Amino acid sequence: MNQNYEKGIRQIDGKQYRNAVKSFSTAIKEEPENRDAFLQRASCHFQLKEFENVIQDMTMAINLDPTYEQFYYNRAAAFVNIHKYTDAINDYGVALALNPKYTNAYYNRASVYMKLENHEKAVLDFMEAAKLGNEDAKIVLKHFEKRGREINKEKGS
Repeated sequence: MNQNYEKGIRQIDGKQYRNAVKSFSTAIKEEPENRDAFLQRASCHFQLKEFENVIQDMTMAINLDPTYEQFYYNRAAAFVNIHKYTDAINDYGVALALNPKYTNAYYNRASVYMKLENHEKAVLDFMEAAKLGNEDAKIVLKHFEKRGREINKEKGS
């Protein structure tokens, strides 16, 4: 593996994200086809809240390997942070098409649907995440169920 890439990994471990970005950038110049260097640099940008840079790096990684669901998932998370919810939903959808058991993609897409007040699609995704074992999704669904009973009680009074 590239020395600069390895240096970047050590810098991430030390939470030196700005330095790690530089190391991964050098690694990418040395090996422009290194999709993992783009992934790691994007991770640093995410920690630095530089979401547009995350999107650029994940797009580059997708161009190198369009079959790796993590790239779409990470880009979707960046889209959420800049309120581009439709783009996030699309990328979560691609991640799920590539890996239908990607529990966190269901959960996070459901959360985006909630932001858009599309409760029906949110519940379906939370249900799928829960079915795959996501404990947070199970908690959300119990909350929905409880709230539904409260609403029905109020209507019946």
